[in-house]
Order: sequence, then structure tokens, then C-alpha cells
Amino acid sequence: MQASGQHPNPQTYAILLDGLCQNKQIGEAMALFQEMEYKRLDHDNVIHYNILIDGLCNVGELTTARELFYSPHTKGLLPNVATHNIMIRGFCKKGLIVEASELLEKMDGKGSQFFVPASASFFISLARDILLLWDWIANRQAALPHCSQSCVS
Repeated sequence: MQASGQHPNPQTYAILLDGLCQNKQIGEAMALFQEMEYKRLDHDNVIHYNILIDGLCNVGELTTARELFYSPHTKGLLPNVATHNIMIRGFCKKGLIVEASELLEKMDGKGSQFFVPASASFFISLARDILLLWDWIANRQAALPHCSQSCVS
């Protein structure tokens, strides 16, 4: 593309970032993102952050995702509702329900600036219920007397 004199615009970078993240090529996506920062192509758009944060969460890189989540502030950008929902979903996938709840409360505390979708609240509630059920099952198994396979059949 660049060899023919065409230079990617922010939309092209978004498509490339998304494709790399979808294919779990996070290292390449991070390099492309850094190229965008160097060329100052992301200065007014949180969408590129959302794509990369989502990709990081999908591969379990929550530490890096969290760092990226807070980095737009230094550039005058604010995470939007989508950015928050991506992080909440990432926390829930890793079983970090407390972190997800705290982020949801921060969103709710910002008043009308953020609308907390019912789906995010439902997802956190469902995740809590699943973890409670998981703990209950684990406790019940621990309470069962250990026996041979014959007492199970």
C-alpha cells in the first residue's frame, strides 16, 4: 500500500488493528498501534484503544489492557462506554468480579456522562452467580467422604 504511494488513514489502521487482534497477533497489533502514535494518527479517537484493549483482554493480557485503558487520559482522551464495557467483560472472563464491579461503580458514579447498559450489570450479576455456584460445588465435593469408584456407581 505504502509502496504505491498510498498511506493508511485512521480507519485503515482500525481495520488492520482489528484483524490482527481477531487473529491473536497482539505483538503485531501493539507495534502497529505504536506506529500510529508515532504518526499521531490516534490523537482524537478512542476507537483504536478499544480495539487493542479488547484484543488484549481476549488473550488474557489484562495487565497491559488495564495500562492501555488508563493511558488515553494522558492524551486528553477519555474512555467511553464501550471502553468500560470491554474492560468489564475482560475482568469477568478472568473471574475478576470485584474489579469489574468497581469499574461499573465508577461508570455509574459519573452520572449522565455514562449510561450503564443493563447488559453490563446483568453480565456481572451472572458472573457473580456462577462463581458462587462454583464455590458451592467445590465445597460440597470437599465435604463428601472419599470413596472408591464403586460407591459412585
